[in-house]
Amino acid sequence: MAGRRNPPEPRDWDEGFAALTTLWTEPCFAAYSSQQPMERRTNYTCRDFTEAYTLCWDMSTQRAPFNWADELYRGYLHSLASYAQQHVCRGMERSASDDQTLLLELSARWAQYKCMVNDYHRVFIILDRYYLRHNGLVALGPAGRATFWREGCSPSVQHRVKKAILRGAGSGGSSSRSREKRQRGG
Repeated sequence: MAGRRNPPEPRDWDEGFAALTTLWTEPCFAAYSSQQPMERRTNYTCRDFTEAYTLCWDMSTQRAPFNWADELYRGYLHSLASYAQQHVCRGMERSASDDQTLLLELSARWAQYKCMVNDYHRVFIILDRYYLRHNGLVALGPAGRATFWREGCSPSVQHRVKKAILRGAGSGGSSSRSREKRQRGG
């Protein structure tokens, strides 16, 4: 029949995940590690995306013992955790002690991380559709976003962020500009 694709050859886990890392993980890390203003960054092409998506599909739909869906899910979470530890955590630890600067840095890194999770989700969506629902696991998006706080912010950074938020809430949440205006009586 025309248009029918032959079943893929069974993929070995090491070979398949190494290819997925080369096609997807490394370009994503490079794209989202930049400190330029946030916009949709891509260091990968449509062909890279298609190959990574197809590889993920093939690896998660093969028959046992070559079905790597569970390993792909753990690899997805591990990749996001390593990005968070390497780029988010280190950057947040170096950020200024000023509360406002710290919260702005956190906001910028969170925006970058959410975009990266969305890009990852597009490739690994087959897991969301079948494997995770069938096994009652947390969906890719929420699991990836939870990794940001758990893995991307060290306990010391988490403590500093909580203190900065509470200090901001304690001042009534008003900005320094509106406080100056009230003090001047205007």
